[in-house]
Amino acid sequence: VLHEKNYKGAEEEARIAIKKDPANITSYAVLIALYTQQNDVPKAVAAADEGLAANANDLSLLVMKAKLLERINDIEKMAQTYEAIFKLRPNDGVFRSDLAALYLQAGKPAEAEASR
Repeated sequence: VLHEKNYKGAEEEARIAIKKDPANITSYAVLIALYTQQNDVPKAVAAADEGLAANANDLSLLVMKAKLLERINDIEKMAQTYEAIFKLRPNDGVFRSDLAALYLQAGKPAEAEASR
């Protein structure tokens, strides 16, 4: 449905699937993609937050949220999201580097150094 740009139908299908199974990560990903395609990043972030409320430790939802926050340049929330990612993947060099860069961008060199 989403590939046909039937946004309302895709949203309804995803919402039905979530109602049946709130832990259905794929349905949250569909909502995030749907809202992102419509350039409604705040709504996409809200869908990611909704998914994370039901799946707090889902790495894919956290990464999607971080990328969305990057699009709207919300450095503080991006850093918080990368901190959550870092807790799940503490030895992942890519996430460590991303978090350090965010802290540097936010003018927090001590936090940047600690996250390396």
